[in-house]
Amino acid sequence: MSDNFTGRWLVSEYVYNPDGTFVGIIHQHRHLEPRDDGRLRVIQRMQTPPELNDHAMGGFAGEWTFDLIRQGVVRQYHGPDVIGSGMPYGESAIIGQGIWTRFGHNFISFALMPTPQRQITGGKFFNAGHMIANIIGIAYPEVTDAPDHWAEFKGTQFPANIDTQWVGEAALYAVTGKLKIENVVTRTSDDQTVTETYANGQMFMLDHQPSGDGLHDLRGTLTMPGGTAQQPLYGKSKRYGWLQESVLYTPQSTRIDTMEFLDNDSGLLLLLRQWFQRGVLHHVEIITLQPKS
Repeated sequence: MSDNFTGRWLVSEYVYNPDGTFVGIIHQHRHLEPRDDGRLRVIQRMQTPPELNDHAMGGFAGEWTFDLIRQGVVRQYHGPDVIGSGMPYGESAIIGQGIWTRFGHNFISFALMPTPQRQITGGKFFNAGHMIANIIGIAYPEVTDAPDHWAEFKGTQFPANIDTQWVGEAALYAVTGKLKIENVVTRTSDDQTVTETYANGQMFMLDHQPSGDGLHDLRGTLTMPGGTAQQPLYGKSKRYGWLQESVLYTPQSTRIDTMEFLDNDSGLLLLLRQWFQRGVLHHVEIITLQPKS
């Protein structure tokens, strides 16, 4: 984990059921403190609301501790409360997975830092392959003069309500976490079609058709870098508040998983995109967009 993530943070975690319904907000004091032995001690103190009393995430209340060790580029979570690992991408993103041993659920997680004073974080909790909750969180640094200044998501959940054109940068990372290339990206949208055009000629064109319960059927084309070969795209998407998740497939054995976050306070649209080839992670993209107008 980058040193950018160390320190003391106040985190508001928005809990959603697998069907996309909102349940409640967990407030968390998250402290990442360097130790003399080179480890990073992670302490998380959770405050759960009454809305979660009868929910699996209600058991998250209390204090949790684990040590994080840097082993090359990988970050190992060495317990006692979390066992697993995380992979950083650049200085401002990490993707993790593992199990909360005492809490009793396995997880996948992410953290993005669009600005030095703001984190978008969260993940999914499971019982084996059965998801029990999807969480999207937002964090500010904890300061002594405002110890309970909790961050919150607010404003529209839909980027097109802000602007139909967004522009920014896509940073592409190898599976080792090394930055390979950066591209300027322009995103345009209308009522149901989203197009992302890269400076290197790559292009996504996706049509979104509602299929009920917050789901969309996705159909479109992927134009490869250089603007030559095209591949058809087929997929599904699901909304969880300010998070839109999608999974896309091509007949050429490519899978593209995207988490798209709208952060109204910072004015940013963030995409965390993982590319798989024949079931194996090939590269990761971190895309940061701002309204064009």
